[in-house]
Amino acid sequence: MGALTPDPSFAPPLLSADKRIVYAPSASVLLNYCYQRSPSPHPSLLAVAPADEKLRFIQAAAETVVAPGRDRLLRDADATSEAMIAAAGQHRIVAFFGHAVFDRRYPMSSRLVLADGSLHASEIVRRLRMHSDLIVLAACESGRGHVLRGDEIMGLSRALLYAGTTSVLATLWPVHEIPTRLLVEHFFHQIRQHSERNGDLDPALGLARSQCWLRELTCAEIYETMTTWGAETGTSIWQELCALWQMTHPNETPKDADRLFAHPFFWSPYILIGDRRRG
Repeated sequence: MGALTPDPSFAPPLLSADKRIVYAPSASVLLNYCYQRSPSPHPSLLAVAPADEKLRFIQAAAETVVAPGRDRLLRDADATSEAMIAAAGQHRIVAFFGHAVFDRRYPMSSRLVLADGSLHASEIVRRLRMHSDLIVLAACESGRGHVLRGDEIMGLSRALLYAGTTSVLATLWPVHEIPTRLLVEHFFHQIRQHSERNGDLDPALGLARSQCWLRELTCAEIYETMTTWGAETGTSIWQELCALWQMTHPNETPKDADRLFAHPFFWSPYILIGDRRRG
């Protein structure tokens, strides 16, 4: 919905107008479950980032969103399913940085990959107990679901809503680490600014603004940001950006002023599922 536009060269009308775009597995889940929950009593954030040799950028984002002395970080070998289950109920926000697997045939077997194995959607429903306002899944296909009879959509996001959160930021298809890290870090900056000014979280507004911001970034701006990440040389950073550009512009070389992530493929898979009643 947020990607709908009469002209792909311009920002989609809903996003550019600061509209809040929210999805839900069903109207009953949104109206009778999410809207009825009270705000979380917890002030802190839990970040979970299991070790994974295939990931080079996204795990470091876990450290950037954690406030020292207040929030908690489970990283590498400490990021186990048991540790996540034990800690998640004590935080307002839970953020997962890693791999998710969507199982189309058995949607409740969809899972988050942790240090000691997998945490399945069915296990989340059975064992995870939270009172949180937001869960962020910086992982591939974490927002996909399978429509069953009765139009019930099942998957990780539905399981997490039932486990005790009002909103899940998830993805609809495989996403690249670089735009995901950029978007998630900017998203947390947005919602914290909003919370300081207004006293509550507004993930839907924060996501819309972060998507607009991501699609406007130039190659030069992304290159400069990535040099601060410390994981790559200047040459390898530019090679990464060229490879990303050619995903939507085959056989072309990007220029400094080109907006690398303007194509909806990069910014539109991120969606917010569930919401808490405003006002």
